[in-house]
Amino acid sequence: VAETHLPDWNRRAGWEKLLNTRGLMWKKLSDDERAAVDEQKALKLMAQYPSLIKRPVLDTGKDLLVGFSVASYTCLVD
Repeated sequence: VAETHLPDWNRRAGWEKLLNTRGLMWKKLSDDERAAVDEQKALKLMAQYPSLIKRPVLDTGKDLLVGFSVASYTCLVD
């Protein structure tokens, strides 16, 4: 499911924000996989390993929130 959304999410949030480089899956990747990550490589890795996508991803149709921030989620309720 995430792979079909990646092009849109990348356009709206950017691959740098989507790619979770702090998670366990990132640490499990080989040195070659982690080396010289650019947009194309990041999108390929996230498609292959969806757990590399920072969570949660909330697409309201208007806003795309990546990761959790109290301030961002509070704005949705107001």
